[in-house]
Amino acid sequence: ALFPNAQYLDPISMEGTDYFKMALKQTIDEKIKQEKQGVVRRHVDFLDLLLKANNAAKEGKVEDVDDDDEGDIKINKSSWEGVASAMSDDEILGHSMLIIFAGMETTATTLQLALTQLARNPD
Repeated sequence: ALFPNAQYLDPISMEGTDYFKMALKQTIDEKIKQEKQGVVRRHVDFLDLLLKANNAAKEGKVEDVDDDDEGDIKINKSSWEGVASAMSDDEILGHSMLIIFAGMETTATTLQLALTQLARNPD
């Protein structure tokens, strides 16, 4: 190997990554358990939608929604046959972590800019 110790240069903490993987995995398991028990939640979040889409892909029930010229929605179920594939657990975890961290970064940047402008312009 050209750089045998290159893994030590990685700025991402594996402990932090493992923590988020564990927390998301527990959340996913809990959501799946509640769905099987028929628990109705008052809100739907990104993870609910991701799991629902993944289950539909596993069952081959992904629907293609198309708008016609009159604004009516027509659903064509046959156009997705063989196209959609279910995601692995690691893919679901990866998408979830991406959304969480992307949301944190944009929120932090927006707050930083707002506070800087308030400090410069207290009027």
